[in-house]
Parts: sequence; structure tokens; C-alpha cells
Amino acid sequence: MTEKMKTNYPSVRFAFTEDLKNISSNGVCLLPEWICYAMSESVINAGWIPLFYPVCSPESSSIPCQLDVLELLKLLQQYNEHQCVLLLAHPLGYIDPNVDLILNKYYNYNSQFKIFLDLAQSYGEYDFSLQISKAHRSYISFNGRKLINSGGAIAFSNINTDLDEYNTLLELLKKIASKNFSSSGALFERLSHDRVINLTENRFNTRSNRSAPLRTVLQKTSINSSIDKLQKEGIGQSFHPTPQYNLKNPSNSYLQWERKYFLFFHQPRELTNDSRD
Repeated sequence: MTEKMKTNYPSVRFAFTEDLKNISSNGVCLLPEWICYAMSESVINAGWIPLFYPVCSPESSSIPCQLDVLELLKLLQQYNEHQCVLLLAHPLGYIDPNVDLILNKYYNYNSQFKIFLDLAQSYGEYDFSLQISKAHRSYISFNGRKLINSGGAIAFSNINTDLDEYNTLLELLKKIASKNFSSSGALFERLSHDRVINLTENRFNTRSNRSAPLRTVLQKTSINSSIDKLQKEGIGQSFHPTPQYNLKNPSNSYLQWERKYFLFFHQPRELTNDSRD
């Protein structure tokens, strides 16, 4: 997509680092354990400490890598007296219902606690305006493999967010996402016809819980004989084996995702660009 967007930052990670520095010279930042290394580096570069909250197991998730509310609440209770930022994010193009749950409960918690929202992977058809209005800062990236990849990033503030600007962007995103969902569906039909993928075994390949079509999570059992082929063609990738910036072992739930599931892209992926989120 070549649509040129008006941006106010070169990247989300740059904006994230600056926003943390503007809050304090140090603090604790809670991140999803699956978040990219670039966001973890942003925390460290700002002088803050990155800590990671786990995902739910595949059996107890309605979407891939759904945040574990109970474990996150334990962390929030542990650090409620600290300068603390919680980064929420919707994973892999899906819509995490637990993000809403946490935002509604904690968006006005105390003066030392702030919620940031990273929409880099899942902006698209879903209207995130209400979530943006509750988060202290929200980010949309146009770098790397995104619905709009003209470069740069936008940061919204709940204090002075012009939702008219976001709503205009949303209408454009809906059109782009719809076109890409159609393209993705056509590819799945072809691969299913060629017996590369067995879609009947993939409960996450539905549109109802997804906002962006660029990533789909598939069960490895349905594509075992084709994994190497899909990876070589740039339309498949395993889950990262060492998340959490390699600072801590991943949760048992994440390891289940890594062992049993596979990321699928409806177009060949440019591996060198995604680190710029």
C-alpha cells in the first residue's frame, strides 16, 4: 500500500522511548511477552526496566496470544506503588477482548500508573477509538509490513486526541483491510485446494475476531509437511523461540503456542522491515 500518511514520529519505538523519558528518567514498564525486541529496547533506552506479562494457553484463549488477566493483575498489584507504564497490544492482527477489560478497569487508576496502547499489528477494520480515548498514549505504525507502509508513525494522546483524524483514517483502513482479507481468503482457498493447508483444523482462521489480515495463526498439525516450503517462500514463520527480549524464560503457555502453532502471511514477508515497528 502506497497511501502516504501524515505522521509525527519516524517510528513507534522512537515515540515510545520519548514518551517514557517525558514521564520519568526511570520506572517499570510491563510488556506483553510476545512483543518485538524493538519495543523492549525502547524501554531500556529510556532508562526503564522491562517486565513481561504472560499469555493464556491455546486451550483457554479465544485469540492467539491472548493476555493472561490474572497474571497481569498480580504484576499490577506488585508495582502499583511504582512509576509504572503498562503497554497493551493486540497480537498478530487479532482483537484481544482482555485489552478492553484492563483498560476499563485501570485507565484512571492513579497518577503514577499509565496505560499505553500499541496498535501496530492489529489496526484495520476494528474501531479502536474508544480504547484510544482511554489510553494515555496510542501508537499506529506505517513502517514495515503494515496495511499502510508509507513510513513513520502516529501517536495519539487521550488528553488531546482529535478522534476526527482517527475516524478519517479508520475509513481508509477498513477499505484496505477488506481488500487484503479478500486476497488472503483467495490464497487460503488455493492452498487448501492444493492440500498445503487443512483449514478445517484451524479455529483461528475466522474473520470475526480479527482486525487486520496480514497475519494468521495456523495449527502446525495441519501444515506439517509444508512448513519448510512456506518458510522458504516467505509466507510462513514459526513463533519466536526466545521472546521477552531473552531476559527471562517464556511462560509455559507461550511455549505451547511456539510448539503447536505457526504464523502465516498472505503475501511474502520482508523480514528486514518489521523491526522498525
